[in-house]
This record gives sequence, C-alpha cells and structure tokens, in this order.
Amino acid sequence: MLVDVYSRHDAYIGTIATDELLSFVHTDELNGEDSVAIQTTFPLREGYRLVWQDPQGTCHEHVCQDPKGTHEATTVYSDTALNSICELFGDFIEDKRPYGYSFLKALEVALEPTRWAAGTVDQSGTVGSGQTFYHISAREALNDILENGGELETTITVGASGVSSRKVGIRSHRGSSTGHRRFVYGKDISSVTKTEHWGP
Repeated sequence: MLVDVYSRHDAYIGTIATDELLSFVHTDELNGEDSVAIQTTFPLREGYRLVWQDPQGTCHEHVCQDPKGTHEATTVYSDTALNSICELFGDFIEDKRPYGYSFLKALEVALEPTRWAAGTVDQSGTVGSGQTFYHISAREALNDILENGGELETTITVGASGVSSRKVGIRSHRGSSTGHRRFVYGKDISSVTKTEHWGP
C-alpha cells in the first residue's frame, strides 16, 4: 500500500512506501468517525494530507492532526488523521435560513463558504421547517442537515497533481445491498470488534 503525502496547501511532499508504513487502520462509522490511525517512519507534520486508495479503488484523504515522533533505533511517527471534511470546521456561516429546502439545496447553502461541492444527494424530502445556520461552521451546518435524515458520503477525485475535487453527498443509503453475502464469523474477515451503547 502506498500513501501520498501533501502539505496543508496541497503541495506534494512525498509517498510513504510499503516498507515505511508500520501500521494503518481506517475507521469509518456511519455519520460518525472517519479516521486513520497511522504509524510510519516517514516524517509527519500537522496539517499533512494523506491520500490513499482502498482495496475497492476508492480514494480517501485524511488530515494529520497532532503527529508524535518516538525515537529508538529509528524515529516512528504516529497520528490519528481525520477525513479532510474536518476542514469545514474552519469555514464560517454567519446567517443562512434554508428551512424547508430540499437536502441538495440545503447542502449547497452549507457548502457556500468552502471549497467543497455538493455530490450525490438522493435523500428525499426536505430539511426541518426551523432549519437555520447562525454563527456556525460549515461542518456544524452539515451535521444539522443530517439530523433530518440521510447518510454522509465524501468523495474525492485525484489527478496528476493531487486532489482535484472534493464533494459531499447525502445518501438515503450508503453502499449496496445485493443479498449475495452473509456475515459469518471467521469467513472473509480477520477480526471483528463489537461496541454496544446503552442509553434511553
């Protein structure tokens, strides 16, 4: 597996080769955490962008948050990088009121101050009649939209000089349901982690 590294300003830094990548774990929760826990001998810095491709051929981009370097025989850098949609926390919306809008139109309003564009939106219906974006970040506005329904999807396109487009989609259902596979412990998986939440 290769991981291309770019600066916070999208300048190419280098590529983490297979022998430099000690650990790489991708966590993707529906409408929740999307992160990469990485350990590598390649020097990481805050704001570095990790661009990589999963076994299905889908490209991903994650941003280093607070890399730490541990030196023994060699220096090993570790970090938990977040999906690059985290940059929307830095884009500010002063006052927008998309109440009663379709999910697509509300998403376009939320993304106005950002460099991201609306992707596939197939969630039907409209956002709440009281939907307002007042003195919040674009990422918070996106979370507000998702409280009305839908599943968050981020899509990036990678060209010769790095990421060429970034899109946010709101899907009625992520993934596909073909019915030809069944979950069975010990088949086609190396491990399973179960988390139970208790609450009202």
